[in-house]
Amino acid sequence: MVTSESTFYISNEENITIEFFFSDVHVVSNSDNLMIHILTSVEDFDSAIESSRYSRPKLLITLGILSFFTGKNYSVYQIDKSSSSKVIKANSSENKNYSFLFITKDNDYTKDIKIVCKKIDSEALFKNTLLFSLLDRWRKAQYQYNESEGQGLFEDESLLSYFHVLELLVSEYQKSQKQDAEDKFSEFLESLLESTYKFRGVALKNKRQEKFKKLKDIFLSSDMLTIGSKINYMLASQGILNNRVQYLVEELIGARNSIAHGRQVFRDNMIWPLPPFFMLHQHHFDLVSFIEVLSARSIALHYGLRIWEEEWNSIVDNLPPPLDIVSNFIKERKFIGLLSSEYSLGVIDNVTPFAIFDCYLKNKINFKELETCLSEFLKNTGVTEENSEEVFYISIVLSDSKNADISEKCKSLISEINVKNIYCFSSVKDYLRYLEHYNIHPKYFREWIENGSYLKKT
Repeated sequence: MVTSESTFYISNEENITIEFFFSDVHVVSNSDNLMIHILTSVEDFDSAIESSRYSRPKLLITLGILSFFTGKNYSVYQIDKSSSSKVIKANSSENKNYSFLFITKDNDYTKDIKIVCKKIDSEALFKNTLLFSLLDRWRKAQYQYNESEGQGLFEDESLLSYFHVLELLVSEYQKSQKQDAEDKFSEFLESLLESTYKFRGVALKNKRQEKFKKLKDIFLSSDMLTIGSKINYMLASQGILNNRVQYLVEELIGARNSIAHGRQVFRDNMIWPLPPFFMLHQHHFDLVSFIEVLSARSIALHYGLRIWEEEWNSIVDNLPPPLDIVSNFIKERKFIGLLSSEYSLGVIDNVTPFAIFDCYLKNKINFKELETCLSEFLKNTGVTEENSEEVFYISIVLSDSKNADISEKCKSLISEINVKNIYCFSSVKDYLRYLEHYNIHPKYFREWIENGSYLKKT
């Protein structure tokens, strides 16, 4: 065997400043390129060009690290050029005076890259299979998502790939979850037998062992240790589980099941952007971006990294609360007395007007409930660029209210937002298409568009 050195060049479009090394891989940047230098052993009879084959595993690991740390997908297709040569004598990268540096436009992840590289170098490569698998699966999901460009091409496949990352990672927490469950129901059983049934001594020990076996079969069965249970336990262990995240996990599992198991699907109308195929899950656009960050943050926490923290916090702040929380909010009329600004911020149970509208959009609450808890909000709110989206959607629907005051206020808000051009879609007509796509048919708003009122900007 002889040593060969391969160098791969990728354009430094993100203008990042990096240097790191692991296992005979040295990565460094300049203003123009990212340069990946890899030392490998090749057969004596192989030519230098064969080093690309030998170096490919480490190259894929490196691309996974770059993609994960930058949020930009790096693949073999982005390699601008490469070179390979046999070297007479080469020292391992660990013996060279390399430094660690990973600075992007907005963040410094030098400490994180050092942790990852030290983790790889602390063991033989094959013992880091989990890390390599997570980074590679995540990078593939990212590639599929980016290639879709929001057009619905690979969103289904991307969501599945990101979900596979979570499934792979939860396997590291299963033993702990089972042990935690056993400890808790063992403690409960002993307390029950001793305090209520008055067993003691050997009799207590024998009875506990007898009943424990039966309870174990019940509480550690597959219907208890579901994939949702496993993911939630992992997220709780990592300190990022709350009721909104748990609700997100439920949505993700529903989407994953729809895609993975397949189902008959047909839609006789579509909304922009137009997908090239019928989508198996109607909320795929939002969910893929959520699971991308969730899976990335979960990987980071598993290895003690700070990266993806800001993105995750931003996601969590905008997650809707579970349906039962919203239903209880409406039932107990917690919206009464709330200032519009407080309502929009979700100061009570994280329930916002848009969270309530989202429940209506998903057919979880009816028109009367929507009207009851949002009428006062609309009466007392002023339109701003920050709240225009939620105000516009709610006004469109409640413009059909039988309450004349509410209806007129909504019509006025629709006109005001239209005149100010502070809506997200390229045209107000897209709001009608969007709502009708979800089987919501606003009568007034359709008539307003049909008679050309939306064209009047004064």
